[in-house]
Amino acid sequence: MAKEPMSLEVARFSGALSQRGGVGVGNDISVTNIRELQKRMKAIEPRLRTEFVRNLKSIGRPLESKIKTGIGTIEPLSGMRKDKGRLGWNVGVPANKTLIQYRTSMGGKSLTTSLLRIKVQSPATVLVDMAGRSGRSVGEGRRNDNASPSLRRRNANKNKGYAFIASLNIKNSHTPSRRIWPSAEDSLPAIRREVEVVLANAFRYFNMKGL
Repeated sequence: MAKEPMSLEVARFSGALSQRGGVGVGNDISVTNIRELQKRMKAIEPRLRTEFVRNLKSIGRPLESKIKTGIGTIEPLSGMRKDKGRLGWNVGVPANKTLIQYRTSMGGKSLTTSLLRIKVQSPATVLVDMAGRSGRSVGEGRRNDNASPSLRRRNANKNKGYAFIASLNIKNSHTPSRRIWPSAEDSLPAIRREVEVVLANAFRYFNMKGL
């Protein structure tokens, strides 16, 4: 089952330069140029870079609120409410805990990054919302973290995994993503445009080739 926090990408930009200066969302811009922009900000006044990031993150606040509302409509199965382990509902990490992240790093071989993204931090929430989206979510079924090794082995089969996913679909009247992505999808184009406006203004102010 899904274990890692999931994220919703607000704006994805390319780190690979093209003849137009990059490949991005809407107008073109490169991560390389964004990094150069930040260097210039720091050289003039470090506070400028802090305010720049704060302004970008603030754009994501309404979207984060929508995601939290969407999480509030999720119906976990009764067993998850009883589970006291890592995948128990509201155990350890609140179901609606999220984080707005600003990133200009590119991981692995990827040339792109999520400049601004909303991360859902509860493994249980990710599980309920996304189980069944990939076949890899089926193989081990639903396993109680506090169960004995023998019980976990008995529960680890595809039939129980499929039954678990089917129950989630019925309970939430939707297939994955059951609540989180649908609650945010309509807002993404407008949010991306706002991000591009902030970037364009910053590039003009610092006399850089940008949007």
